[in-house]
Amino acid sequence: MSRRHDGLIAAVLVLVGAAPSHAGGSDTARMTLARLLAHAERNAPEIRIGRARLLLGEAEVTAARPLLPEEPELEIAAGPRLSSEGRALDLEVSVQQRLEVAGERGLRIAAAEQSRARRRADFEQLRWQVHRKVHAAFHTALVARERIEAARHMAAFGRRLLAITRKRRAVGDISMLHVRVAEGEAAQAAQREIRAETAYRSACLRLAEVAGWMAQLEPVGGLEAPRPAPALNRLVELARVHHPELLARRTALEEARSRRRLAGREVFPRPALGVAYRREAEIAGHTNHVVVATLGLSLPLWRRNQGARARVGAEAAVALARWRALEQVLPSRLARAKQALDAAARRIALHAREVVPAFKDSLEMIGRAYAEGKVDVLQVMVARGRFLEIQRETLEAYEDYHEAHAALEAVVGAEIWGAGTADQQEGRR
Repeated sequence: MSRRHDGLIAAVLVLVGAAPSHAGGSDTARMTLARLLAHAERNAPEIRIGRARLLLGEAEVTAARPLLPEEPELEIAAGPRLSSEGRALDLEVSVQQRLEVAGERGLRIAAAEQSRARRRADFEQLRWQVHRKVHAAFHTALVARERIEAARHMAAFGRRLLAITRKRRAVGDISMLHVRVAEGEAAQAAQREIRAETAYRSACLRLAEVAGWMAQLEPVGGLEAPRPAPALNRLVELARVHHPELLARRTALEEARSRRRLAGREVFPRPALGVAYRREAEIAGHTNHVVVATLGLSLPLWRRNQGARARVGAEAAVALARWRALEQVLPSRLARAKQALDAAARRIALHAREVVPAFKDSLEMIGRAYAEGKVDVLQVMVARGRFLEIQRETLEAYEDYHEAHAALEAVVGAEIWGAGTADQQEGRR
């Protein structure tokens, strides 16, 4: 986990001291992002459904593997032979098996295997979506936790301010109006604390739902220091290799092409080989036994699989167009997502480097000045309101940063910062 970015909370800590603990109850699991991602890989609801859908691809391969396309046909015919001299019984039995001689079975298995590969690619796309959802929900919970910490600190500051106001009122230094204003501000701070706690619990429940965790949990760690995105050419390289939707569309194209080849091969005639036995009885008492081999051949003159060939040809054209369209728009999508991430990172850096530190000194001074009776309570409230606005803007910048991070990784199809330093060096260019 990256180091804690503490520029936001530092200003409040000057007034109210250390941050409170957020440890949950004994039945609340404290989860790191790595552990939660590993759990989601096995137990997320969408993963379970997607893994079950892979069986459909296996079923198609199983259905394509039989050696012969149809079952043999058995035909039995029997009947009397009648004449003026008497009657006798004739019997005929034949067995016929239709064959494929143009390689249809191999193409059918290849098409089924391509279908299985396409379902596997769809599952990998789903798996990456779950990965991104858990990643985004985890950081949403972290931001919500920062909000609850800030709200608790400001509520403590409001109580402290109210206590100072009441003391000054007791000695006749200020009017009752100042006490009422301080009481109202303290009540509003307490309400903000309740709302922040509710939002944090809701974010934790959403995180547990996405990851398939069947109990209460809390995220472990802190907000990461923002980093600019890697260079655009590096992102394009990663996306062409890892983008799950691009891989899924490429696999769908290969499947459509396999089915088009199969449909074209199914036009070939299918011979039917067989053997027939005939028993011809004569009324005079003699019986003739006849065994013959048979060959049947379909003549595809009128119905040459036109509908299936046209349909799979259109499906292949659509799959090719979808694949090329995604490849065409991928660089622009990456550029937009990179721009959003870089902008959010700059906003956070600006707040941490300039806005929050400068306002921290001002808020500290006005707090001391109010305790010494040098400023009015309304002036303190104005400064406090401005600090709350800065707080909100900074946390919104963090939200935008993590949303942009998730959006960029959605387009890339992989984590943009790996274990090595190559990507990080690219991002600093």
